[in-house]
Amino acid sequence: TRLEELKKQSAEGTLDAVIIGGNYTKNDPFYEKNYLDSIRLLEQEVQSELGFNPVVMTGPKIVRHGERESHDDIYYDNEKRRLYIMRPEVGNASTESFLPSDLEKQKEKWNA
Repeated sequence: TRLEELKKQSAEGTLDAVIIGGNYTKNDPFYEKNYLDSIRLLEQEVQSELGFNPVVMTGPKIVRHGERESHDDIYYDNEKRRLYIMRPEVGNASTESFLPSDLEKQKEKWNA
C-alpha cells in the first residue's frame, strides 16, 4: 500500500528503491532463511508495484550465533539526494551492493 501511495505522489522516472540493513547469522538456518526471505519479498513487492528491482545497498551485518545484534544508523539528505549508512563494524563481504537476483552468490561469501 505504501509503495502504491509513493508511486502516485511521484513523477514517473523519479523513484529509486534500495534495501538496507538486516542481520545474517552464519550456520543458523532460521536467521539465514529470515534474511533471504525478506530480501526476496521486498524484491517482489518493489518489482510488482514500481516496475523495477531494488538494489541491496549493503548486505546484512554478519552476526555470530549467540552474539548481540548491532544496528546501523541511516540518514537521508533530501536536498542532496544522498544516503548515509553508518555501521559499527564493517565486514568485507557484507558491505557490497548487489541485486536481489545475486542473493545466492552473496550468501556464499557470507558463509565463507
